Amino acid sequence: MLHAITQKGTHLHIDDRNELYRGGEGRILLLDELPNMVVKLYLDPNKAMSAAQFDALQSLDPHYFVAPIELVFDAAPPSSAQLRSILGFTMPYLDDTEHIPLNALFSPAYCQRHQIDYGRKIGIIRQMSAALTAVHAQNICISDLSGLNTLINRRTDAVRFIDTDSYQTLAHPHSGVLLDDIRDYLYGGKICPESDCFALAVLAFQLLAHTHPFRGIHRKYASLSERVIRRLPVFITDSDLTPPKCYAPLQVPLLQQQFEAIFVQGSRHHLSLSDADVSCQHKTASNSKQAISPLSLPTNSTISGNSGQLRWQTAFPLAVDELVQGVFALPRRLAIRTNQRYCVFDASNSGVLRLTDQIDSSDYDQFYIGNTQIVALKADQLYAINDRQAAMSLDNVSGVGAQRCIVQYGNMLAMVGDQYLRQLYLDDINGNFIRMTHTPVAGKAFRASDTAIWQSVGGQYCLFYRSGEHLSSAWCDAKLRNLYLAEQHGIAAIAHLHQGTEQLRYIFGSLHHLHWQSSAVEATQLSAVAYRPIQKGHGWLFEPADNTLVLRRTEDFAVLQTAPCPILSTQTQLYYTEAGIVAWEGNEVWLINTMR
Repeated sequence: MLHAITQKGTHLHIDDRNELYRGGEGRILLLDELPNMVVKLYLDPNKAMSAAQFDALQSLDPHYFVAPIELVFDAAPPSSAQLRSILGFTMPYLDDTEHIPLNALFSPAYCQRHQIDYGRKIGIIRQMSAALTAVHAQNICISDLSGLNTLINRRTDAVRFIDTDSYQTLAHPHSGVLLDDIRDYLYGGKICPESDCFALAVLAFQLLAHTHPFRGIHRKYASLSERVIRRLPVFITDSDLTPPKCYAPLQVPLLQQQFEAIFVQGSRHHLSLSDADVSCQHKTASNSKQAISPLSLPTNSTISGNSGQLRWQTAFPLAVDELVQGVFALPRRLAIRTNQRYCVFDASNSGVLRLTDQIDSSDYDQFYIGNTQIVALKADQLYAINDRQAAMSLDNVSGVGAQRCIVQYGNMLAMVGDQYLRQLYLDDINGNFIRMTHTPVAGKAFRASDTAIWQSVGGQYCLFYRSGEHLSSAWCDAKLRNLYLAEQHGIAAIAHLHQGTEQLRYIFGSLHHLHWQSSAVEATQLSAVAYRPIQKGHGWLFEPADNTLVLRRTEDFAVLQTAPCPILSTQTQLYYTEAGIVAWEGNEVWLINTMR
C-alpha cells in the first residue's frame, strides 16, 4: 500500500490491486478516496511530470482533453531542504464501457456492426480539428496524435484525448516517441504544430477511406517513410502503385482537395470541414422493410464464380434496403444479422447453407447462437428462442445490460461485470435457467475485442481463451493493444518501440501452456482469420488478402498455399464452417469451397 497526498491535501491509499493499466512510463490505478478519478504513477519518479508542465496543461479544454487535475506527492514528510517528491497526478476516470479508441473505427466491419456511418465520422473529425486548432492557439502540441490516444464515446461520439502529460509545451519538449503511422517524415519527423496537422489528416483519411494514405504496394518505394517523403499516397495515378483493395475513394471535393494539398503538395494546415457537403458520399439506406416470408430468402439471383482451386457463391442474397450488420459462425451453424432480420443456417453439409430460423431483428437488441439454441437480449433480459420463435426469459441471469463487455467464445458467452466474470453455456438451458458460472474479478481492468477478453495484471496481460468447456487464462508479457482470436490461434497487435518510434506489430501466435506464444511471422494488419482444426491443438488458418486466400499451418504459421480469390481483401472477415469458409465484407456474404 502506497501512501500519497494531492496538492489540495487529500490523503490517498494507493492499492496495487486497483491497477487498471500499465504503459511504458507509468501505471493507472483507481482511487478509493476519489471514485471518479484515477491516478497515474510514474514507474521512474525521476521522469515524473514537472510542476511547470502541470501548470502549462491547465489551459486544456476538459471537454476534449483528459488533463491532469492535481499533482500527487509522496506523503512522507520531506526534510527541511527538500520539497515533496512528485509521484504522478490525478485525472478523470474514463470508463472503457463508454469509450472506444478511434482506431477501432478504421475497420469497416466494426462500423457496420455498430452503425457508425459516414456522417458520424465527419462529426468526429470536426471535433478533432476544433480541438487541435484550440490547443495550438495555447502553444501546445499533442505530438502523439494517434488512433490509440483518441477515445470516442460510444453513444454520443464525443472525442476525448488521453496521455496529455506527454504533450509538448513551452515547459516540456516531447520525447519524440510516437507511432510510425503518424510521423511526418517529409519534414524530418520533428514535433511541431504542423506535424499535428499531418497526423490529424492521416487519421481523418484512414477513418473515411478505410486505409492509411500511404498503404498499398509500390514497386519502387516499399516503406511508409519513403512513400511520405516522395509524396505517393494511395489516390495518385502511378503505374507502380497498387492501392489496397479496401480503399474507398472520397467523393467530397473539399476533403479530397485538402488531402491532396497535405499528402501530395506538402502543405500542413488544419482540416476545414465546415462547408463539406457529405451528402453525396456513402448515403445511408432507408430503414423501410420488404416483407419476407418465414424461412425464405429473397428471390434476387445469387452470384457465383471460381478461380483456380476455389469456387464461391453468394451465401445470403439481400432484400431491398437490407444492410448486413454482423456474422457469427460455429462449425455447424451460421448466423447473419441485418438491419431487418436475424437468420440462422445449418452449416453442417459441405457447400450448402440451409436456412432454419429467421427473426425480425428489431424485436431484440442482440442475438447469440449455440449449437442448438438461440439466445436473444432485450434491454436487460436474456431470452431463449425456441423453434416456433417463442421467447422464454432466462430468469437466473440479471444485470446483463450493465456488463462491461460480452464476448462469445464458441457456444459460450463470457460476461464481464465490475466484480464478476460470468460464463453462460448457450446450449445448456433447462426451463427458465441457463447454466452459468461466476468468477470474482476486477472488471475495470479488463479489455475486450470482438473475439477475446484480457485483463491487465501488474504490467502483464492475462488472456482468456476457450479450453474444453471452460475459459482458461494465459499470460502475455508484451504490450498488447488488440487481439483477434480464432479458438486458440490468431493475431496479436503489440506495441513495439524501435529506434525512438513506436510501431504496432501484428504477430501470429497461439495460446500454449498458459502463455501466449508469439511467432516470428507478422501480418500486415489485424485480419479476421478463420481456423479449421485438423488434429488436436493444430490446424489451418485461412487469412484474407487482396484478391487472395492465404492458407497457413498453426504449428509455425508458415504459408502452405495461396489461391486467387477476387472477392477478398485484407478487410474481409472470414469464418470457418463445415459448409465452407464464409467471407463477409461490406454488404456481401460469400461461401467459399474448393473445386471438386
